[in-house]
Amino acid sequence: MFRRRPHHRSVSDSRQRISWAFLITLALATFIVLGNTVQDYLEVEMIQDRDISFFRMLLWPSIWWYGWVLIVPFAFEYAWRNRLSSPDRWRKVGRLVVGGVLTFLAHLVLELAVMSLPYYEGTHASFNEMLEFHLLGGMYLNVFIYLVIVATAHVSRAYSEANERALKAARLEAELAEARLDVLKTQLHPHFLFNALNGVSALIHSDADTAEHMLTRLSGLLRKALDRSSVDKTSLADEMTFLREYLAMERLRFGDKLQVEVDVPVELEEIRIPVFLFQPLVENAIKHGFERGSRAGTIKITARRMDGVLVLTVCDNGVGWQIDADVATSGVGLSNLQSRLVRLYGDSHRIVFSEADGGGLCIRIELPVHT
Repeated sequence: MFRRRPHHRSVSDSRQRISWAFLITLALATFIVLGNTVQDYLEVEMIQDRDISFFRMLLWPSIWWYGWVLIVPFAFEYAWRNRLSSPDRWRKVGRLVVGGVLTFLAHLVLELAVMSLPYYEGTHASFNEMLEFHLLGGMYLNVFIYLVIVATAHVSRAYSEANERALKAARLEAELAEARLDVLKTQLHPHFLFNALNGVSALIHSDADTAEHMLTRLSGLLRKALDRSSVDKTSLADEMTFLREYLAMERLRFGDKLQVEVDVPVELEEIRIPVFLFQPLVENAIKHGFERGSRAGTIKITARRMDGVLVLTVCDNGVGWQIDADVATSGVGLSNLQSRLVRLYGDSHRIVFSEADGGGLCIRIELPVHT
C-alpha cells in the first residue's frame, strides 16, 4: 500500500480550508445583506414613508459583502500559512501587511468592476469620484475585516495543531499500551511452556507413557495458545475451553489428586475477558497448593455477575500461601496477569487475595462487564 505523500495531503487540506471558508463567508454575507437590507427597507418604507425598490436596496450591500465572499477564503489561507511564530515573526508580519494591501486592492477592484456595469451608470459623476468614494469610504471597515480574518486563521490553526498533537499523543499512548501488552503476552508463553516441560521432565523416568501423553497434549495446547496470542480478550466460554484442555494435561500428572469444580453460568459465557486469565491462576494453585503436598486437592472456579461487575474466583484447599503485600508479584504468572489487567482496565478492575475456607488460597478478580 502506498502512503499519501505529505505534499498531496497539504494540497488537500488547503482546498478543504478554502472550501469551508467560502461556505462560512457566504452564509455570513447572506445573513448580513438580508438583515441590513430588511432593516433599511422597513425604515424607509414605514418611518420615512418613501417608496423604494427592495431589490435595488439589496444590491448595494451585496456589492460590498459578496465581494468579500470571493476574497476571504484566499486571505484566510494566506494568513493560515503565515501564522506568527517566534523564529521569523517580523518576516511574517511583513507578509501579512502585504497580504492586507493586496486584499484591500482586490476588494476595491471588484467594487469598481461592478460599479462600471451599465446598471449603475450615472451613480457617480466621474471615475475619480467613484474611486475616491470606494477607496476612502470602506478603508476602516476593510482593515477591520482583514484583521478579523488574520485572527480567525491564527486561532483556527492553533486549535487544529493542538487537536493534532492530542490525537498523536493518544495514538502513541495506544500503541505503547499495545506494545506493552504484546511484551507481557510474549513473557507469558515461555513461562507457561517452561513450567509444563518441567512437569513432563518429572515423569520421563518414572512414567514415560504419561510423559508422552502430556507432550502430545502440550503440543496441541501451545498451538491454541499461539493462535490466541494475537487478541487481548476472548469470550468466557473460549477461556474455559482452553482451561479445560490445560487441566486435562495436568490430570495426567496428578491423577485423582487433582479435582476441579467449575461453576460458570451459561448466560455469562459471551462476556469478554482477557486471554490466559484462568490458566496462570490455576497453575499457581497447583504449583503452590498441591505440587509440594501429598494430599488430594480441589480447585473451585466460579463466575458471577453482580451490579454490572464480573466476579471471577479461583480457590483451592491446598497447603496455603502466606497472604501479604508481595503475594501479587511473587510469581511470573500472577504478576504478568496483574500487569495486563492494569493495561486493559486501569483502575476499573480489582484483585483480592484471601484465605480460602478450609485453608489454601482464594483469588477474586472483579472486572467491568464487556460482551
